[in-house]
Amino acid sequence: MGKIRGKVCISRIEYFMEEFSFAKIEAAGNDFICIDGSRVSLDIFSGVKIKQLCDRRLGIGADGLVYLSRDSDKNLVMAYFNADGSRGEICGNGLRAAVLFAFNLGLLQAGVDQVVRADDGLHKVL
Repeated sequence: MGKIRGKVCISRIEYFMEEFSFAKIEAAGNDFICIDGSRVSLDIFSGVKIKQLCDRRLGIGADGLVYLSRDSDKNLVMAYFNADGSRGEICGNGLRAAVLFAFNLGLLQAGVDQVVRADDGLHKVL
């Protein structure tokens, strides 16, 4: 069984009258704002807000935003957004951050075959 490695910083922020918890996770040189979808709706994150959050001078600063939720079959779902606020189908390092975040939240177990659904399809993770 391999080790799960990464840097995780969990914080709270009040942003445009909405308070939410997030983790800032570094994965292979990129950093991501990771949001637990069971605690906050994706609806509060417009493209403009995501761009502002990812701004390194005026926001939290990140290469992208990862939003994790569950679908109706209880599969883990990752929505990925680029730093410019646009939605991306997938980001490899973003998926790495999402898996670490999900593991830290107890949503995934190490050493067990599982899948994460992204806009481009299913990704098997161990």
